[in-house]
Amino acid sequence: MEKLGFNKDTVASLKRSLLSNANLGLRIQIQGNYAFVYAPIFLEDISTPATYLFNWGKAEDNGTISQYLQAKAEQNGSIFHTFTYSLKPKRWYYVGVQEWTQTTFDWEIWSTLGQQDRPRSKILQHLEDHSGNNVLKREEIVELLNSRVLKQICFNLSGDAHVDSSREMCVAMGYTPPAS
Repeated sequence: MEKLGFNKDTVASLKRSLLSNANLGLRIQIQGNYAFVYAPIFLEDISTPATYLFNWGKAEDNGTISQYLQAKAEQNGSIFHTFTYSLKPKRWYYVGVQEWTQTTFDWEIWSTLGQQDRPRSKILQHLEDHSGNNVLKREEIVELLNSRVLKQICFNLSGDAHVDSSREMCVAMGYTPPAS
């Protein structure tokens, strides 16, 4: 984040709000035209192709996130230089310039996964890690998902029209952009 020219107070505030929050749900902070997302889950649809960022949270928390993103989009548009924080390894990644559009799936991901599916186990591990110091145990998370207390929230991320801007940002941050 320091490579983006943010002052120390802004960086500290972003890290504090994203990294120390132990709530389940999508953790996102937007600063100008930069979106910072803590440990998201991505789903790639190769048939369209499309990229989705999703997570699970309580309905009121998801509503707050939706309103937050809508307000930020009204201020700056819905196109953001998008950064994600990975838990393994613990570091930031630049995803590129993405247009964010909230969307709904015709199906609920959790309920379509079988009891022994590897993706289900990965989602549970992700949500356990997300709860911070394992505040919620796996069995509690399963119950919250099965009872639909936790609802999925999903955003379509589209960067195809913004490849040149993404490459320019890579160069500005001192990285070599991927080849065309």
